[in-house]
Amino acid sequence: MKMAAVGSAKSTGLGQRSKTRPGALAAPLTLEEARCPVCSEILLEPVTMPCGHSVCLHCFQRTVKLISLCCPLCRLRVSSWARKQSREKSLVNTELWELVRLSHPERCKRRMEQRDREIADG
Repeated sequence: MKMAAVGSAKSTGLGQRSKTRPGALAAPLTLEEARCPVCSEILLEPVTMPCGHSVCLHCFQRTVKLISLCCPLCRLRVSSWARKQSREKSLVNTELWELVRLSHPERCKRRMEQRDREIADG
């Protein structure tokens, strides 16, 4: 599975890392690798699009699914892919999500608490 490029061209090595070094994804992610390029927060429930870019599920729903059905970084159309993944309930890249949680547990916890408060406040 192609993993995410999560930011600038400088941080696009995640996908390459999994191809060139089997098992390399067990290594902790840097904060830059674990950051959503849309909201600049820690990736929560990351969605990795066919182009290899990853964004938070919330950012995906807000910017991709509701507005343009294109990757917000490279503008690749992802409409067919998004519909298929939604039907299969497999939008979240569970391998990347686990790696982000293991690499930055406190940041993930704080961000999830913040998200829960935002949801509760409506």
